[in-house]
Amino acid sequence: MDPKQRILAKFTEMNRYLHELDEFLPATSREYRSQTLPKRASEKTIELAIECVYDVMAMVIGLEKIQMPEEEESFARILAKHNIIDKDLAMRVQAMRGFRNLLVHRYAKIDDAKAYKFFNEEMGDFKEFETKIIVFLKTKK
Repeated sequence: MDPKQRILAKFTEMNRYLHELDEFLPATSREYRSQTLPKRASEKTIELAIECVYDVMAMVIGLEKIQMPEEEESFARILAKHNIIDKDLAMRVQAMRGFRNLLVHRYAKIDDAKAYKFFNEEMGDFKEFETKIIVFLKTKK
């Protein structure tokens, strides 16, 4: 599979996770906080979706043969530096990574209200990221 097809396949995977999240995320923050199974499923599913974003960034960096990052945290900054995504989106993608790290490593107790808010208010960042990358891919032969 060529690199562009791999990127598109990764977006399909990401969108599948986001659709799953829509299906089992409780309707209210109160329900989310009181239901362990949907809460844990939501946390794992968003973790997987965020990993897809970082996989795509790594593939784009490889496709463009631009500076090799020393760490995943710099992927978004590199794409912004090369005008593949804008700086504002890069900051939001980096915030996704921070949220993912909190979920995975449990650095601190997760604030369920903030997590629920993220699930409901930040999902547009995934679509915006996908759109920017697809526009970029269309400029490649």
